[in-house]
Amino acid sequence: MRNRKILIPALISILCILLLFLYYENNRIRSSGDVRLMLGTVVEITVLGKDEDVLERAVDAAFDRMGEIEMVADRYTGESEISRMNRTAADGQVDVSDEMIEMLRVSETLAAETEGAFDVTIAPLSDLWGFTGEPRLPAPEEIEALLSVVCHDCVVVDYDKKTVYYSNPDVAVDLGGIAKGYAVDEAVKVLESLDVVSGVINAGGDMAVIGKKGDDPWRIGIQHPRDSQELIAVLDIVDRSVVTSGDYERFFFSDDVRYHHIIDPHTGYPARMTMSITVVAENTAVADALATAYFVMGPKKALDAAEHTDGVDVLIVDADGNMTHSDGLSSILTLMR
Repeated sequence: MRNRKILIPALISILCILLLFLYYENNRIRSSGDVRLMLGTVVEITVLGKDEDVLERAVDAAFDRMGEIEMVADRYTGESEISRMNRTAADGQVDVSDEMIEMLRVSETLAAETEGAFDVTIAPLSDLWGFTGEPRLPAPEEIEALLSVVCHDCVVVDYDKKTVYYSNPDVAVDLGGIAKGYAVDEAVKVLESLDVVSGVINAGGDMAVIGKKGDDPWRIGIQHPRDSQELIAVLDIVDRSVVTSGDYERFFFSDDVRYHHIIDPHTGYPARMTMSITVVAENTAVADALATAYFVMGPKKALDAAEHTDGVDVLIVDADGNMTHSDGLSSILTLMR
């Protein structure tokens, strides 16, 4: 009898501990993710949730969707849709996918809103500078000869029939300024459809944040444009996209002059007034394209444009290293210097 009096409380205690352990395990927030090379950059997806198997399947599905976008928009892959379009659209109307239509639709809108600072027909000039391979300083006459084929109006899109026609045979489209952002947005849709409520997708600086990290916003560091080990700012982000473009990503020096990959479609030369620009928006594709356009426009016009665009904010480092930002960032931005 005495042993039973001791044994029963002990068993009850063990049962309570077991139940607490099971409760903790069932409700513990787990992290899952992966890093893959695609879209010409390193793509990292991190998601948080309670079911690790569900998280892993969601991450795989998101990468699969991004791979589909890559086969639409990567013009350095011969079998991609954009490569086929660039080869044949000057001969007649070419049928294109819903994804291509949507990227061209956003590109056309932003080309008009930025007065051509964003232009997907920059491809011939980009190839001339060679920043994806062996970059070089082209001769002025080479640049001048290609300016006439930087012509977004030469890309004739029938949005109802989903066809594209190039009115100039020398035009070529490069979606490099929007495709990564669009792919990130598509990955977000996949994750959310699979009940992921917290996560981050980072495609070489094109980032989208889903929900919060626990009870707090996700904290996104912004790199110093001249020191990759230093941050200039941290942003507290919930359910928004962050894209940074800078003159430090791909560049070379000639006679002590820095030449980088963000080409002004109007001049054919790298834009000069900005070191880096970070765009915060509700849509990664838009943030991606505006980061390029605002870089080209320069700090003053970029800040003015962002202040007059709903849902868009900017953090700018000008060519002298001075920082400025739109009013909308004041409550979520911490400057580090």
